[in-house]
Amino acid sequence: MKKALLTLVALALLSVSAYAEGGKHKAGTVALPHLMKILLSNSEELKITPEQQKKFDKMVSTVPSKLHPMMDEAATLEKKIKKAVMKDKQSLKDVSDDINKLEKLKREIAQTQINAINKIQNILTDSQYKSLLVKMKKNKAC
Repeated sequence: MKKALLTLVALALLSVSAYAEGGKHKAGTVALPHLMKILLSNSEELKITPEQQKKFDKMVSTVPSKLHPMMDEAATLEKKIKKAVMKDKQSLKDVSDDINKLEKLKREIAQTQINAINKIQNILTDSQYKSLLVKMKKNKAC
C-alpha cells in the first residue's frame, strides 16, 4: 500500500513538475488563465476607460509581486520533493512536510488568482468581459 501511494505521489509530482517547467509561473492548484496579459494587450479593442485602466494599473503593481514569489517557491518545493523521492529515494513520510507546505502554497496561489480574476470581472462591463473571453479562446488561454 505504501509503495503504491509513494508511486502515485511521485507520478503526480513528476507531472506537476513537467507542467511547471514548461514555462515560468504556470504552476497552481487550478490551471487558471492569466487575464491581465491579454487584457492589457487588447485594452483599445476592449475600450478600457481611463478609470478602469487606473484600477488595472493598481492590480498590476500589486498582484504579480505577491503571486510570482509564491509560484517560484512552489516550483522550488516541487523540484526538492522530486529530487528527494526520485534521486535520494526518500519515503512519503520523509517528504510529507514539504508536500504539506506545497499544498498550502498552491492553495494560496489559486486563491490569489481567483481574487484577481474576480476583481477584473468586477471592473469590466459584461460586454467587455465577454469580449475578453473570446480573445482568450482565440489565444487558447482559457
